[in-house]
Formats: sequence, C-alpha cells, structure tokens
Amino acid sequence: MEPLVARMVLPLYGGSFHVWSTTLTFFQGILFFGYLYCHIFANAWRMASGAVGAPLVGSHW
Repeated sequence: MEPLVARMVLPLYGGSFHVWSTTLTFFQGILFFGYLYCHIFANAWRMASGAVGAPLVGSHW
C-alpha cells in the first residue's frame, strides 16, 4: 500500500525526496501505533479490545 500511495502522491507534490520520506514516515508511524495499540489492549483488557477494536476497524470502511 505504501508504494502505491507514494506513487500517486509524488506527481502532485513535485516528486521530491521529501514526499517519499514523508510517506514512509507516515506509514511506519501508523504501523508502530497499530502494534502499540494491540500490545496495550491485549495485555490490559482482553475482553475490551474486541469491543473497542471492532468499531475502529469498521470505521476504516
């Protein structure tokens, strides 16, 4: 997904290195916070993670 989005965004913003770096940083940050979310909710509230996670995933679509 990351290369696809970067390929679509590069022509709009001039195709510079900074656009690629920003895209890479954004997707790596989203991945990190996704792992952090799973780690916190899996260890702290096993039952609550499904109640909170399902609407979060559903809101994506």
